[in-house]
Amino acid sequence: MYSKFVLVFAIGIVLSRTPIQAQMPGVYQLTICASQCTESDSGLVRGSLVLFRDPIHIDTIANLAYTPLSRDLYLVRHAKSVNACFALRRIQSRVNGQELYAGIIGRSFTTWTSVDGATHVALYGSPDASFMLVGIGAHERHTYSGTGHQSNWNGETGPLTFFRAVRVGDPDPAACLSH
Repeated sequence: MYSKFVLVFAIGIVLSRTPIQAQMPGVYQLTICASQCTESDSGLVRGSLVLFRDPIHIDTIANLAYTPLSRDLYLVRHAKSVNACFALRRIQSRVNGQELYAGIIGRSFTTWTSVDGATHVALYGSPDASFMLVGIGAHERHTYSGTGHQSNWNGETGPLTFFRAVRVGDPDPAACLSH
């Protein structure tokens, strides 16, 4: 009995120290909204977001998959590896009179990182502008949510946006080819 308790306790300690990268991978249904997203929101931008378990070296991706996922775009132009992809469609392109950069790129490989407990996913990049999701995962609800951070070409920040991503399965890059 005592040895079973020690084993369960040890496994619990290991699992509680599992980095967020090991807990986040999957296919997510993503909605970006002008206010806090609810389950019924149609949002400004909708689509699929896939967070891979491990980085994939760009040279190992078959051209058949790589070409439709925007290899010439700024998001991956200088990258040696990727660990995410997305397929998005914009329902609205403006928020409070400002252009929303999320969804300008319909499909692409990209990267995600964990910084100070928050997961960052780049959805748009150019030499002078960007859009990034910054949020946390709620593992018991299988969601990843937070705010959109937009940097405009003129140095100003973009419109305030929020996002909600619901995990619907294990990582599958084919989800990024669907839109």
